[in-house]
Amino acid sequence: INDRHGHAAGDAFLVEVAQRLRRHVRASDLVARLGGDEFFVMLEGVQDMVGVERVVVKIIDALRKPYPGIGEAQRRVSATLGVSIFPDDAPDATTLIEHADEAMYTAKQAGKNAYCLYSTGQKPPAGAPGAPSTAPQP
Repeated sequence: INDRHGHAAGDAFLVEVAQRLRRHVRASDLVARLGGDEFFVMLEGVQDMVGVERVVVKIIDALRKPYPGIGEAQRRVSATLGVSIFPDDAPDATTLIEHADEAMYTAKQAGKNAYCLYSTGQKPPAGAPGAPSTAPQP
């Protein structure tokens, strides 16, 4: 969007994404932009995976709807989400975010508008940050 329509359009798009995320979580939940086109959502007090998956599906549906007013036509984007649960998947915030990132890369392999729940022992896909190198060693 930045390259084609300028930074003002890119900024407006990111604001709209953040607003859509905010509308699909509770006021007590946290929505933050990590950088680029990556956002972080922290849901507190969700009692079961059904509740988590319900929110994830709502977020994907909200983000895939057209974005009017960006360039000459409405734009559609896809969303890929990685999910990790505290304390089941990690003992601290840093590891929790790393595991969600690993799950996101796994979801990207499934295609657009997908999500993946982190599972213990999951390894990042080849090419993802933190993945073991497959390059020959000197």
